[in-house]
Amino acid sequence: MKTSILFLSCLLFLSVCYGQKSVFQKQNVTPAGVISIGGICFYNDTLYLLLPSNILYNGKAAEASEANTISQKYQVWDVYQYNRSTGMLVNKNSKWKTKNALPNGFALLDDSTVVFINEKNQLESNSPEYRKLFKSLNQAKSSFTDPFADLKNHRIYFSSDLIGGKGKMDLWYAESNGDSRMNVFPAGNMNSPNNEISPSLVDDSIMIYSSGNEKGQYDLTMYDLKNRKQISKEVSPENEYFTACPQHDTVYFMIPKGKLHTLWKASWTIRRNESIGKIENIEAMKVEEIPVQPREEAELEKPREESKSDLNVNMTNYFGMAKYELTPLMKDSLVHLAQLLKGNPGMNIVICGHASPDGPDNLNMMLSYLRANEAYKWLLANQVEASRIFRIFGGEYLYSDRITARMFSIFTTTEADLPSEMVVYPLKSGENKEEVMKRFSFASDEMEYAKFAVDRQLPVDDENLLLLPVKDIHIVQKGETLYSTSRNYGIDLKVILTANNLDEKSFQIGQVVLIPVR
Repeated sequence: MKTSILFLSCLLFLSVCYGQKSVFQKQNVTPAGVISIGGICFYNDTLYLLLPSNILYNGKAAEASEANTISQKYQVWDVYQYNRSTGMLVNKNSKWKTKNALPNGFALLDDSTVVFINEKNQLESNSPEYRKLFKSLNQAKSSFTDPFADLKNHRIYFSSDLIGGKGKMDLWYAESNGDSRMNVFPAGNMNSPNNEISPSLVDDSIMIYSSGNEKGQYDLTMYDLKNRKQISKEVSPENEYFTACPQHDTVYFMIPKGKLHTLWKASWTIRRNESIGKIENIEAMKVEEIPVQPREEAELEKPREESKSDLNVNMTNYFGMAKYELTPLMKDSLVHLAQLLKGNPGMNIVICGHASPDGPDNLNMMLSYLRANEAYKWLLANQVEASRIFRIFGGEYLYSDRITARMFSIFTTTEADLPSEMVVYPLKSGENKEEVMKRFSFASDEMEYAKFAVDRQLPVDDENLLLLPVKDIHIVQKGETLYSTSRNYGIDLKVILTANNLDEKSFQIGQVVLIPVR
């Protein structure tokens, strides 16, 4: 392919680093009539709030004058489902009972189990099983607040003044040891001599929580779990806590102002410090040798064979920053995979290239393209037929963890009716899914089939991420024109512009152009 030849001779070399600053854009989304909020939680992509219910006195609703007095002693906090589209609140106490709850956060574990803080400032649950597990923790005579359920890793995070922390209230997590007790661990370097509360796990790489200072002020704080360091702290004149993160770039939280509590939604990004160097000869690039380390911090992981019987091989190998050349270990892994394929003619292979979110997204897409193609060429050199290899170019869109994303995913499949090359395409604001797919002559059922074929190995279930077929990917070089690019690929220039939603003025150096199949 023409761009493959082009990038064998040159590479846009990318040198980037993360800026230690996040950018928050906030929006007040308080439901009508809500003045007090005791916790925020997302479960199955639905927002839930811990809110005070009507006060009952002798079986009747209390008068307003009485309610103020009675609620100080007998206020009842229930879980409410909040429909963000309609603004409707629905009491879910019949499903998740929070008897004797304090307004100190809550977590939904499954369709019937809730964890909350009771009137003794202890961890509580409506589940007898979890009440039994919490018994040993509650005997510590410590205060607890803000439980958060990490469902993927079967952990419960919380804030507590348990002995062994760094300060007053620290972040901890608990795991069941398989019997009637729970193992408890401090949550690491995110703790400080000040208070840390309201943890919320964005994904396997970022924790958002509220961190206090000497003046008792609480600010949203982001912590890099892989590199074990704080990314940023959102310094605000207002207290911010009860964090909940439904997706990677969104956080919900509460701001108290006197007796009035308001619910806020914030979109956040990490400000990048980008530096793109000159085009350098690829032969001058040296392969970065990465030492093998323990699994928690591994820069390079050996191939993992999940099942030799059906050859469901899933290999994850890590590249250095802005690198795409194969290391010797990667080459050995691919040779072994080629041998397995030769003996199993009914199996095919999928290669998906990835890139970390460091640097601009256009070069990250090209970096994922180069990584996938290096594996592709190595398999071809080891007598694997091109018709048995499917490539997906993931850019920075499938994995946000800066270490894990520096890789390619390679796995076998029995599927044979997939586009030979596909690109992960994130829908932009205002774009319509069907219109974008029409630009690439790809039907909805075709894309859903492609997603189904790879969703066990790749996180492609996000409706805002499309898989689109491409003939190639091209990055505009100095001296190239739209006409010359069109001629090189043998595709009408209007087709290229339409597919990429570009006009002739936006066809500029560094622009990533998706070349449609037809």
